[in-house]
Amino acid sequence: MSADKQITLNIEIPDGNANSVWIVGRDPDWKGHVIVCPRPCLKTDRSMVHFSQPGVYVLRKIVPLQFPQIYIGIADPIKKRLNTHDNTHDANKEFWEEVFVCVGDSGGKLNIAHIQHLEARLVSMAKAAKLCVLDQNTPTLPALSKADESYAENFLAQLIFVLRVLGVNIFEVSLTEAEEKSGDKIFILNSKNVTAKGYQNAGEFMVLAKSQAVLQIAPHALDSSIEMFQPAFFHRRSRFR
Repeated sequence: MSADKQITLNIEIPDGNANSVWIVGRDPDWKGHVIVCPRPCLKTDRSMVHFSQPGVYVLRKIVPLQFPQIYIGIADPIKKRLNTHDNTHDANKEFWEEVFVCVGDSGGKLNIAHIQHLEARLVSMAKAAKLCVLDQNTPTLPALSKADESYAENFLAQLIFVLRVLGVNIFEVSLTEAEEKSGDKIFILNSKNVTAKGYQNAGEFMVLAKSQAVLQIAPHALDSSIEMFQPAFFHRRSRFR
């Protein structure tokens, strides 16, 4: 699937260190920001104005050869809840290595009801996609006017795009058999009692629902193939290291 227009993302790195905090925006049609913050940077960077706003956040830990561990939450202000997560002994929340914080612009149009809507939708989408380990209940959607719901859904669509670019690919549901006739070229694998289907999408290979896989790498697999596919499927991080 190709985009019908050029999209520009802006990345600001306040201290010039590529492995520290990033502030990511999208021009010209999105007023939000995603702040990518490694856990060791939180104590020094939580004074940033973005952490004093209401927002939704995604805690993540990359687990080699497994799905990432995720927790999705909201707070007003963000830094209060993140401070709690940074000092918690709760096994469900102390796992994280980095956080993706989403806030609106300084105009304050993204209010707490919008954020509650974003949280409920993100949790629901992540559970449906089954591409992460997510151990939490799905929040109830707040009662919004049609205008507010439309605004929140448009904000969500832009947020999902930015998160996907940053390597947070946990919200997209795999296609079903009935959806294969979309015009994409379908690749089929039949080997050693394993059947799988997939297609290329925006530079990535998407595996269709109900595909089968093995848990261990076959001894005869080429080293070059293993090196090429492991980062794409299991080690995709938020930054290029």
